[in-house]
Parts: sequence; structure tokens; C-alpha cells
Amino acid sequence: MRLSIGDLSLFSTWLTTRRKLSPETANRYIDKIRKSPETVAPQYFIDKYSAWLYNAFRLYIHFLYQTGSIELDSKMRWLDLLKTTKNNRIEPPEITPEQIQTIMKDKSPLLQILFYGGIRITEAQYLMLNIDKIRSEGCGNFIRYSVKWYRGPKRCDYVYLPKFINIPKINNPLDLHHLWRNNNGNNPKLLRKFFYRIAKQTALENRFDPLIADFYQSRVSKFTIGEKHYGEIKSEADRLYPKVMEQLSKFLSEPVAVCTQ
Repeated sequence: MRLSIGDLSLFSTWLTTRRKLSPETANRYIDKIRKSPETVAPQYFIDKYSAWLYNAFRLYIHFLYQTGSIELDSKMRWLDLLKTTKNNRIEPPEITPEQIQTIMKDKSPLLQILFYGGIRITEAQYLMLNIDKIRSEGCGNFIRYSVKWYRGPKRCDYVYLPKFINIPKINNPLDLHHLWRNNNGNNPKLLRKFFYRIAKQTALENRFDPLIADFYQSRVSKFTIGEKHYGEIKSEADRLYPKVMEQLSKFLSEPVAVCTQ
């Protein structure tokens, strides 16, 4: 099973017109495919772990099928291969304390929200855009924001943040390029995985249900019918969060004193 890479100009047009991708995103996908061999075999993906690469080739397979360049059977075999390989790819290394301190030198409210809330960048922006409309409840030294933002399979139910974070009201989405510019390759998106690891570890160390870490990040697919009621998990999440705040603060170059009582 081999795939020939032809002229990518039509594929580029297809990405922007049929799939409604921005020119910048389309160019990133094109670049991933352009760097591959002229004839691609399944073995090419064995040691490749870029999500952009897998997404680019999945889109390219759909394009080839829709333009009549490959048959349905070939399309399904390739998509099955890419899906399997993607699921088995090696995860990127965990963010280090040094990287965290480099990222958090920028004391912007957005980074504070990402670090202490463990949410996605899009969710942090949504919180800042709608902070005057979102219901919140003060709980000791932290605030629980009832965001209730749903888009497809992704959702954001609650956001937990320390009271000392002043969330500014913004009227337009932020220019996020500065988060990656001159940052020594440190990706702020890794803060979400770091938060999840610390929250789960803190829950286990304090004999709380580790599902609380999933609750903080609205990973509702982890909750089955047999699990505790969502409201009970929320009550435990309220009790655990001050301890999570304390553990997170220890990784900053200037730790923030938080009261866990």
C-alpha cells in the first residue's frame, strides 16, 4: 500500500474552500506533506509522532477520495492505519519545572488562568470575554466559575481559580502569538497536562477520588453510570482545590502563599 504525493495546489484550495480552514492552517498541513517522500508507505509513520502530520495526511486521504484519485477501499485502509498509528504514538515529554518557570515569567492573567485552572486556551479566552456574565461562587481562598460552555465533544463546565487572580474583561479575542514567540520552544498548552497530573497526584496523596482531576477539566467521558454523582464529585473538588493550588504554587520561581484551611 503506497500513496503518491502529487501537485498540492488543488489540495490547498480544497482545504480553504471545502474544509473552511484558514490559509495559515492550510499552509501548515501542506508543509507537513511537502516534507514527506514523493511516494509514502505505511512504514513512513512508524517513528513520526506529530499530530499535525497525521491530521494532514488524513485530510489528504479525504481529498484524494473526493477527487476520485483513490478508491473507497484504499481510503478506509489508510484512515484505519493513521488512526491506529496516531493512538499508539509516543506522547511528548512532560513539561519540566524549568519550562514552567520560563513560561510563567510572563505574569499575564491568561497564563495565570491556564496554570491554576488547567483549562484550554480557548476556554480561558471565553472566560475573559464573558466574565461579566458567568456566575461565580467564592469558596474560601478560591472561586468556582460556572462556565457551562459546550462546543461539540469539548466542554467546560467549571473553572477553579485562586481569588488572587484578577480576571480582566476583554472585548475581543487576544493575539496569542506572543505566548509562543521567544519562549524557547516552551508550549503553554502543556500547562493543561501538567495541571491534570498534579491534580490527580494530589487527590491520591490526600485520599480523594482521582476522578476529581477529570472533573476540573470537564472530562465527562471518564464518568460512567456507576461513578459517583457529578454533584458529589463537585463537592470533593471544592475541598481538594486549595491543596492543588498549594502544590502548583511550589513550581513557580516565586511561590504564592496559599492557605489550605
